[in-house]
Amino acid sequence: MIVGIAYSINDAAGRGAAEKLVSMLRCNEVRIDRAVRGLRCLGSGFVAYIAGFHEDVLYLEFLDTVMPSEIEFYIVLSRHSARSAIPSLTVHTPGNPWHRADAGGSPWEVPLANPIFMWYALKALKELRESSKLNNFEVCYEVTHHGPTSLLKPITFVEIGSSEREWHLEEAHRVLAEGVRIALEELANTRGKPCKVSVGFGGPHYAPVFTHRALKYGECYGHILASYVLKDLSPEDLARACSLVIDRTPDRDQVVIEKIKSAYRRVIEEIARGKGVEVTRL
Repeated sequence: MIVGIAYSINDAAGRGAAEKLVSMLRCNEVRIDRAVRGLRCLGSGFVAYIAGFHEDVLYLEFLDTVMPSEIEFYIVLSRHSARSAIPSLTVHTPGNPWHRADAGGSPWEVPLANPIFMWYALKALKELRESSKLNNFEVCYEVTHHGPTSLLKPITFVEIGSSEREWHLEEAHRVLAEGVRIALEELANTRGKPCKVSVGFGGPHYAPVFTHRALKYGECYGHILASYVLKDLSPEDLARACSLVIDRTPDRDQVVIEKIKSAYRRVIEEIARGKGVEVTRL
């Protein structure tokens, strides 16, 4: 298994996590175009190309052209910002599944999700949080949002939130790096499908219901469409968004719909069933 791991050298959280990850692997310097530093690292069952760029991670639309072609998917190590300043460790797929592109990428464009890797990362971060000094940190999915959106290979963001204090915290860097390493080892040893691949609809940005279901019931989420997106769409655009996020979640088994207006639910159910995807209402 060959993966690409990217971060911004100007981001303390991503840079710190990358440094911790490199210390856990056997690495050699390599040239990667546009990268300030490129490494080829060997782990247990995987090879990781780790690259630090000047650009902010929201704008890494060029990864397909600079990273080795044999890479199967990307992981981005990053900070997470929130006005609440709640300490957090989060995983999510980027994308703009609507008419807005407020933070990188293009409107109506989402990359492929990587639900099984995200599930392993979520579980690993949860377990590591319990045994670390980060007991006050939330561990959760975030919904689909921000760039980059045009990449051809699956991509996952793994983030430390939500303020300068957490971004510089060495223990958070270690836990994030260890969580990624464990998730990659688990994925490399996986045969078959270890979880029920799901697409989520509804709920707030930090997806507490989908996080709970992932950890308790073995549902692994790809794209998650938040309630604030659903409410901003016409019926035609809602159908377009639903189709987009379902199609960009590979090997999906079901869509899971939180409590939302019946008009939204009917559109989602119609699109899902038209694609032969099981529907679960909450």
